[in-house]
Amino acid sequence: MSPTINDGDWLIIWKYNYINRINRYDIIVFNGLKNQKMLKRIKSINNNNQYYVIGDNSLNSVDSRKFGLINNSEVIGKAILRYYPIKKIKKI
Repeated sequence: MSPTINDGDWLIIWKYNYINRINRYDIIVFNGLKNQKMLKRIKSINNNNQYYVIGDNSLNSVDSRKFGLINNSEVIGKAILRYYPIKKIKKI
C-alpha cells in the first residue's frame, strides 16, 4: 500500500460487522490468497456487496485484478487511523 502505508506504520483497524459501513476508497483488511491477511483500497462495490480492491502501488500490487472480487465474509475490518510508533529515546 506504499506510499499511503509504509513498513513500520501502525494501524487501528475497526473490526467489520454488517452494522459498520464500508465505502468506496476505504482501506480494508481481508483474508486473501492462501488465507493471508491483505490490506487494500476499495475501488468499487457491486450490488451484491462484493468489493473490487486495488493496491495504491498498482504496478506492483497483487489485488482484484489477480484474485477477483472480495466477499463480505472475507473482510476483517477497515483501517480508520494510521500512526507512527513511539520510539524509545536513547539517552546519551
